[in-house]
Amino acid sequence: MRILLLILIAMSEVLAFNSFEHININRRDFTLIKDSYDIYDSKGTVMKLYSEENNKDLIFILSLILHDSTGSCANKSVENGTYVIQDSNITLYHSWNRVGRAYDAPYGARIDKYMIDRGGKLQKLSSKVYIESSRKNYDPKSGMKYLFKKPQNQQQKDQLKDYIKSIEKKYKSSFVFGDEAKKLIKDVKDALDKGIWGKK
Repeated sequence: MRILLLILIAMSEVLAFNSFEHININRRDFTLIKDSYDIYDSKGTVMKLYSEENNKDLIFILSLILHDSTGSCANKSVENGTYVIQDSNITLYHSWNRVGRAYDAPYGARIDKYMIDRGGKLQKLSSKVYIESSRKNYDPKSGMKYLFKKPQNQQQKDQLKDYIKSIEKKYKSSFVFGDEAKKLIKDVKDALDKGIWGKK
C-alpha cells in the first residue's frame, strides 16, 4: 500500500492526491482514494476503490468520476457522480450534461449496482443507462432521433436499434426508455442532490 501511495504522490503533476480512507465491505478491507486531476482542458475528481490483500498489495476494484468538466468555460461537457455503499452492495450514480454550445456532448444518466462477495470479488448486479449522445437534431444521421419520434419503417427501426446497441456496448449497460428513463434520471439527480462529491 505504501508503494501505491508513493506512486500516486509522484504523479502529482497530473493527479492531486486528495484523500484516502479504509473501509470494510462484507468483512473485507478496502481502500477508497479520491484524486483530483487537471489534464489539458479537463478538470475533475475521481474515486478509486482498491481491495487490501493479505500481502499488503492493493488490487484495483472500480472507479467513478465524481466530477469532470471538459471544454471551455462557456461550452463544456460535464459529468457528475456519487456512490452509496451499504452492507455488501455498492451503487454508482452517473450524470452527463452539456453547457452552452457543446452540442456533441452527451446528456443522460446511468446507475450501476454491484455486490462484493465473501471472497472480496466484485459482481455486477445490474446497470441501466439512458444517453443522448448529442443535442437533439445535431447529428441527423444518428438513430438517436428516433428516441424522440417513433420510427416509421424497418430502416428507421434498424437505425434506432444500432444506436441503442452502440450505447449499450460503450457504457456496458441496458438502455431504458420512456418512464423508466425518466425515473432513472430522477433517481440519479436525487442521489447527487443528497451530497455530490467534487462538485464545483
